[in-house]
Amino acid sequence: MKKIIGGIETEIRIKKVKNVSIRIKDDGDVILTVPKNRSLSDAETFFLSKIEWIKKHKRAVSEFPPRPISDGEQIYLFGKPITLKFIRSEVSRLKPTAYLSDNILYVADNGRIEPKKIVENYLYEELKRTLDELFPKQIAATGLSPSSVSIRKMTSKWGSCTPKTRRIRMSFYLIGLPRECIDYVTLHELLHIRYPNHGAGFHAALDRYMPEWKSIRKFMRENGAKMKVNL
Repeated sequence: MKKIIGGIETEIRIKKVKNVSIRIKDDGDVILTVPKNRSLSDAETFFLSKIEWIKKHKRAVSEFPPRPISDGEQIYLFGKPITLKFIRSEVSRLKPTAYLSDNILYVADNGRIEPKKIVENYLYEELKRTLDELFPKQIAATGLSPSSVSIRKMTSKWGSCTPKTRRIRMSFYLIGLPRECIDYVTLHELLHIRYPNHGAGFHAALDRYMPEWKSIRKFMRENGAKMKVNL
């Protein structure tokens, strides 16, 4: 069902989940997910407490609408704009591939796999390679180790951690951000293993391991929507 909450049209979904959550889709639509055992009034109170955050992200969506993944378009890779160049091979047995040269991502396909999928696979592998480099560094610094790290297409958050299981999920869309931003999210989620919330202990740990974290977070809030790849 849909309802106006705080002046914002919101789709409300009642589901078998643990927590109330808010998601803003790429088209600006807002979804409020409510656990079956929580009252709608409690969920609306939570929604209103986040109203400024919601408005800010809706503005960002309208200012930076998703750009198509197509020949000649630009996307961001590790904070830098790169241009897509699609190359169609007449040889059907050619393995689809993508490679970066002089800020141009050449995407070669054989007509059997969409270029968009080739781009996605390339970005996924680049992010995985970067996370495989960053996590060991932060694990060594903090002494905290996740049981698993996965990459997911999370649009409403850059990462998440389940402290009890030590499972960490990183957003696929981090690929558009500078490496230092990805490093910050890596540290942020690792620290949640020890500090489940964003209390004083959590922030003190951030200050200790990454003194510049506030400026990085500010950059992400101001540029994250612009650098998000449309996949």
